[in-house]
Amino acid sequence: MKLLALTLGSLASAASITSGALNRRADFCGQWDTVTSGDFILYNNLWGQDNADSGSQCTGLDSGSGNSIAWHTSWSWSGGEYNVKSFANAAYQFTATQLSALSSIPTTWEWQ
Repeated sequence: MKLLALTLGSLASAASITSGALNRRADFCGQWDTVTSGDFILYNNLWGQDNADSGSQCTGLDSGSGNSIAWHTSWSWSGGEYNVKSFANAAYQFTATQLSALSSIPTTWEWQ
C-alpha cells in the first residue's frame, strides 16, 4: 500500500511552509521515527506491532514543497488478524485559528 500525496490548501491565517523542494531521503522504519519537511511532520507509527507475529513498516519522504508533502509507505505483517499494526501519517503544524475565522480548509489526497 502506498500513500503518495497529501496537499493542504492554505489555512486562513496559518503559517506558510518556507522550505524548498526536498530530495528523496532514505526510508525510516522505527517506532515513532519522524522526518520534518517545512511545517509537516511525517510519522512512522508502529503502535500495534505487538499484535503481529512478525513484520515491519517503513516510510519515506519523497518530496516536500510549499503546502504539499509526498511520501510512501511499505508494510508487511503476518499474524494478528483483524488488528491494526501500523500506519504512517503527516501532521501539519500551523498557528492556531478560531474555527469561526475560517471560511474553508481545502485539501487534496492522491492514493496510488
